[in-house]
Amino acid sequence: MSVGTDRPRISYLIYREGLNSVFFSQMAVPAMLVAERGWKSRIIAFASVGEFFRSWHRSAWRSLARRVTVPLIRLPSPPARYRNAWNDSLVLDLFLRLSRSKSPSLIDAGGTFAASVAMGSELAMTRAKMIFHMYGLTHEEAVMGVAGEWSDTVSEEYEMLKRLMIACCRGSHAIVCVSDAMKDYAVDYLSADASRVHVIPCCVDTRRFVLTDTDRNEIRTRLGLSSRFVVAYCGSHSVWEAPAMVVRALRTLKAVEPASFGLILTTNPSRFQKDLDAAGLTCQDARAMYVPYDEIPTYLQAADMGLLLRDPSVVNSTASPVKFGEYMASGLPVLISTNVGDFSDAVREKSLGLVIEGEVEASEDAIRNFLHHLKNSSDAIRKRCKDFAAERLSWQSNLPTLEAIYSNLIAHV
Repeated sequence: MSVGTDRPRISYLIYREGLNSVFFSQMAVPAMLVAERGWKSRIIAFASVGEFFRSWHRSAWRSLARRVTVPLIRLPSPPARYRNAWNDSLVLDLFLRLSRSKSPSLIDAGGTFAASVAMGSELAMTRAKMIFHMYGLTHEEAVMGVAGEWSDTVSEEYEMLKRLMIACCRGSHAIVCVSDAMKDYAVDYLSADASRVHVIPCCVDTRRFVLTDTDRNEIRTRLGLSSRFVVAYCGSHSVWEAPAMVVRALRTLKAVEPASFGLILTTNPSRFQKDLDAAGLTCQDARAMYVPYDEIPTYLQAADMGLLLRDPSVVNSTASPVKFGEYMASGLPVLISTNVGDFSDAVREKSLGLVIEGEVEASEDAIRNFLHHLKNSSDAIRKRCKDFAAERLSWQSNLPTLEAIYSNLIAHV
């Protein structure tokens, strides 16, 4: 779709997550892609005021600005210890007043807090139509890992965040959920109008994952893994990503396939290394390492399989982990839990890996049978995974849906 120069500007609004790799893949990439297709887009990123002065953060923002091909505007948010020092919505209001653009605009708000800032801005809501991009259930995420009976403080925070999500659902002009399961939850529990809810999974730019067999052999040789069966985990050490289950899976895989090697690509290598040591996994069995975002496709190319294991929870059953798309785009079948958004069913129906029923330690026979099948049909399975990524999880295939949402809102400005 091509749009004229008189089209309104699309402002992608992000709140205090601009240096997060998920922001780049889920907000910066679509902002750049729609700009390539003729839309006028920009990114407005609220950042803690300290990030304007600390040398490391300033360097990180300069690096990000060099990668982003659309205007990137940073606005200051209060420091964490003084979050009520000023009103973020008034800052957005002031920016919009000073902005020279007088045409109506769309605001694509990434997450609950960005949407709430937009709703608090008088100019944002009178000049623009807002899309609430619901990447997760903020209230449920806040209580993950809370053991036992909730304290009054935890209960109050949960209820406050749930009310905030309901307000965002009611106040937005369109809602984008990342899974069908999340859409159902939003309609059933967050007062979302089903007619305004759309589903776009967390996507990847598949152009980043076009690598050759030579690339694969080079990275495996560099890592000293040429003769190993490499199992990749790409993600953080956050509680909802079940790091303990990842380590247990690597230990189980080692028992099933002695040549296996766990390659953990993470922002928290030291924490994972402690877990590996405690599990008795040596440097010959697994490695945890930090890899810059831009190099993730290269390192995933070294792997033969990916891990996506999660504990049962409403957060995980409605999720759309970016890493699933990255695994698929890399041609990696996955070991996945039964409760990961819409993806567990897709793996089962499309033969994209193995769905683990119950505890991973009790699945040795199923894993052994799958690994045997994988070794005999590696090329076919890798192609199936890449095709699924291209057809279902690429920005290139999902961009028309996003553009249709924008066009529909523009038509009613």
